[in-house]
Amino acid sequence: MAAEKSERLESTRLRTFCDRICQGHVRQLESRQIAWSLDVDAELHACVPQKCVTQILNWCIADALDAMEQGGHLDLTVVPVEGGIEIEIADSRETFPSRASVRLLQHEGMRIDAIRCPQGGWARTVFIPDTAAAQEPNSGSTPQYGWRRAA
Repeated sequence: MAAEKSERLESTRLRTFCDRICQGHVRQLESRQIAWSLDVDAELHACVPQKCVTQILNWCIADALDAMEQGGHLDLTVVPVEGGIEIEIADSRETFPSRASVRLLQHEGMRIDAIRCPQGGWARTVFIPDTAAAQEPNSGSTPQYGWRRAA
C-alpha cells in the first residue's frame, strides 16, 4: 500500500483535502457518538503524495474508530513546523494505537509517531518534509512534497 515514487504530486489546499477524508468517516463517527474537529489553516497548501497520505489518514481514523466503540473525540490538526508539516490525528482511546500504519508510510522523508496525549488518549503525528521546489509549484520543477501558504 505504500505510495510509489512516481505518484503525481499537486499543490492542494490542505483544509479541503483533510475535510474530504474526514467526511468519509462521518457516519461511523456519528453512529458511535464520537465528536470530531478539523483544525487546518484555510490558506495552507501542500504538495504531498496524496494517495499515500490519504491511505495513512484513512487508516489512522479507522484505527481510532475501532478503539472507540462508543463515545469519545477525534481531532485532526495540520500545522507547519520547521522542515515540513505535521498532520496530527488525536483521539480519546485508552489502548495503544496499532503499529501497522508504519508499513503504509514508505515515502522518502515521511514519518509517523504515536504518543500518549497529556489530556488522555493517543495521537499519531504524520510528518511530511518540506522542499524548496514545493513552495513554488509553478516554477516548472517537479516538487517532491512540501507546504506553502496561499499568496
